[in-house]
Amino acid sequence: MSDNKCVFSATLVAEDYACELAQSVVRRGGPEIACASIEASQCCQQLFTCLKLPVLTARGLEDDLTVIPHSILVKIQYAGLSILMQRLDAAGDGNGKITNIHALVAQAIEHYGAINDVPCAEFTDTITAYKIRRRRGQ
Repeated sequence: MSDNKCVFSATLVAEDYACELAQSVVRRGGPEIACASIEASQCCQQLFTCLKLPVLTARGLEDDLTVIPHSILVKIQYAGLSILMQRLDAAGDGNGKITNIHALVAQAIEHYGAINDVPCAEFTDTITAYKIRRRRGQ
């Protein structure tokens, strides 16, 4: 079992998105998702950082987990991947859900040439405005 914690785990734990490399892990704090590939995990981490930094700058926040509201990190995960799927005209499940995060990230690398070339700063307003759906019954 891999120890590479998935940076898009909120989408996977909620079972809203899926990834072929996701491995469920149960730890003391509850369920987590690990990545089966170190290389894929590093690519996703780079993408998440690329998405996160412009959002934090726009909100006047430091890149410090002790001060970043959890809701912003969740918005970055959901909206960032969703925008990328739309920009790449990638296939989902037909309802806007991503069926394979790993394939989407690989498609982004193929399309843009490198993660750092993905125009993440252009996604900032949409990510900031994204509304997290509340789960029914909670």
